[in-house]
Amino acid sequence: MGKIIESGVCRIGDPFILAEDGTYYMYATTARTAAHGIQTGFDLHTAEALNGPWKNMGGCLDFVNWSADLFWAPEVYKRGDKYYMFFTTRDKTDKKLKIAVATSDAPTGPFKDKGSPLFEPGYSVIDSSVYFEGEDAWLYYVRDVSDNVVNGIHKSQIYCVKLDETLTRTIGEHKMLTTPDTEWETSLDPLWQWNEGPFVFKHDGIYYLSYSVNCFNSPYYSVCYATSANPDGPFVKADENPVLLKTDDISGPGHNMYFTDFDGNFMTAYHVHTDKLHPSGDRRACFSPARIKDGKLIIDYK
Repeated sequence: MGKIIESGVCRIGDPFILAEDGTYYMYATTARTAAHGIQTGFDLHTAEALNGPWKNMGGCLDFVNWSADLFWAPEVYKRGDKYYMFFTTRDKTDKKLKIAVATSDAPTGPFKDKGSPLFEPGYSVIDSSVYFEGEDAWLYYVRDVSDNVVNGIHKSQIYCVKLDETLTRTIGEHKMLTTPDTEWETSLDPLWQWNEGPFVFKHDGIYYLSYSVNCFNSPYYSVCYATSANPDGPFVKADENPVLLKTDDISGPGHNMYFTDFDGNFMTAYHVHTDKLHPSGDRRACFSPARIKDGKLIIDYK
């Protein structure tokens, strides 16, 4: 299996894979717009193999009547006989970025949101991801750099909170898990710093929190991870970070997630800049094998 599997799907960001019944469903940030030019949701891509061919199935999210614009980072999970999509959009009332949840009876949608944000923190939040363990569900999200200023520094910070059994309400305490505080995360720009794109999985009793650092349009956008004995931390960042970063062949790899392919391989999906010489919001989806060795997360991309 190749170190980097190219999907051929471009003009996307933040790819998320749902693997079910011989089909891979890719949900991602897409530039889907209505006739009036306002972004309205997400395209869905499907394939029977990770290297394609991938087919664009069109939009999979119904109109969100409380949204102004901006639809980012969709993730879809099946629970019981329903599919739940968590995503970010901007509220037309206060113009803040918020997390939404929508449901469907099929992975292809159409997904219908619950009619309001998942929760109202009073500040902008993005990049929702859910970890399930037994009857428990944990929501991970990011307090966004846009309006989160800490001692004069704009920071994206990762939080978590539990979800109730309906997956449409948060319960309990919202806890901050990570903030940009290592040299790799703070040295590029002293005033704008990122921990974003969280994704959690468990291996041998240890919780692994994967996250991305630096700005999405930087060649040095990259993936790091932290570990904990509990799903809500405290998390300790790995000394070997970052574990996925630019090479001569790729620029800005990040906002990844992990899944098992139909051959039983543990994989990560992530985006890279489509034009590595001119990094931008135009990104393409890639896949690489991942593994845990001696407790350390390794992504085989080189």
